Amino acid sequence: MLTMILTLAAISDVNKGKIPNWLIACGVALGGSKVIWQKGLEGLYMHLADLLVIFLPLFVCYLFRLLGAGDVKLILVIWLFLGTNQVRLMVIWLSFLVASVMSFFAVMTSKQKDKKILKTSVRLGPAFLMGWIIYLGGSNFV
Repeated sequence: MLTMILTLAAISDVNKGKIPNWLIACGVALGGSKVIWQKGLEGLYMHLADLLVIFLPLFVCYLFRLLGAGDVKLILVIWLFLGTNQVRLMVIWLSFLVASVMSFFAVMTSKQKDKKILKTSVRLGPAFLMGWIIYLGGSNFV
């Protein structure tokens, strides 16, 4: 299910530059229902507390325009779906690693003459999808 949500987010991010709120709402509803199914309401409350802890630094990143609002919300959906902090952080770390490689190539192929201030942006939706796929591929070998 997470693969489908991340795929739709990546497609939308590439085509429109935005991740739709209806997709985020579906991800939150499905991820939240998964938590309730597995851990009950007490587990959901603990999960929501975890979400608040991860949301605060991401919101600061959004305020400084380091991340878009859709990217922050998509990270929260990933956080809801995945079970342990180690898995969550690994997927997010891999996603940012993919984004850094994408940024490198975007800067190197930029035709901007003044490279002091680059106006190149990288869409993070595809990076989150690739981070998830890399994690799934790597988890089969561990």
